[in-house]
Amino acid sequence: MVMELEHLIFSQAPQRVAPFRHAVSAGEYLIITGQMPTLKNDSTKLVGGKKIKQDVSGLGSFEIIE
Repeated sequence: MVMELEHLIFSQAPQRVAPFRHAVSAGEYLIITGQMPTLKNDSTKLVGGKKIKQDVSGLGSFEIIE
């Protein structure tokens, strides 16, 4: 089965730090990339504090599909 891929780049997201897509749609799947927690208009500054700690701690709830 061949799935059509749609590469997604969002202008309202932080500047990409490498040549990747923010997400790829393949059939009924949506694969979302992760990126360092940078500010939208300044990729040299990291977002920190309580919010980022909550986001990182929530990563354990994702299921990895192989």
